Amino acid sequence: MNPSEPTQQSSAAAAANTAAKSSVTEKNFPISIRWVWANVAISLAAFPLIFLYLITEVGFVFSLITSLSVVIINITVVIIQRNYYHFDFGDQYITIRQGVIKRQERHIPYGVIQNVMIKRSFSDRLFGLATINVQNAVQQWKPGGAAGSADTVMGSSGTDFNLPGQTPKNAEVLRKIVLEKMKENPDWGIHAGL
Repeated sequence: MNPSEPTQQSSAAAAANTAAKSSVTEKNFPISIRWVWANVAISLAAFPLIFLYLITEVGFVFSLITSLSVVIINITVVIIQRNYYHFDFGDQYITIRQGVIKRQERHIPYGVIQNVMIKRSFSDRLFGLATINVQNAVQQWKPGGAAGSADTVMGSSGTDFNLPGQTPKNAEVLRKIVLEKMKENPDWGIHAGL
């Protein structure tokens, strides 16, 4: 290996620094269309199982129509989920906006994040994808409540989130960005998660 050549790790770190200085959103790091295809493949794999179960219960025509409807609905839902999943890695927190019928916006402070993982399920590996999983286990503060009182609630999946459909390279860049922002924004204490 030539010492003058940049290593893969240093190029990923340089990309993370460049991305951290610019806006980090779904526009820069979109959920790959391959994520949609992976979910379509899973739906199509489930089609024969649904069809075979229903044919024994209700007959050929109804089971065919029902099975195709389930697959089409699943594909439509996946496409809508991809189009309505927005994120922004701001200076102090990550903003997640999602949902069509039930719209939801969450703000996750970097100071409360405890773990940033890159997950690759079998279908992710098959389609060349990765999922970023950001977790925390901080107590959330409710107005009028004190730490340890009955008014505090443990943080749950409401503050954890997954960012699916990234290429492994982009997933590593995003993980490094979150880790850097965690260093810049230390723990917020009891009031974290508001």
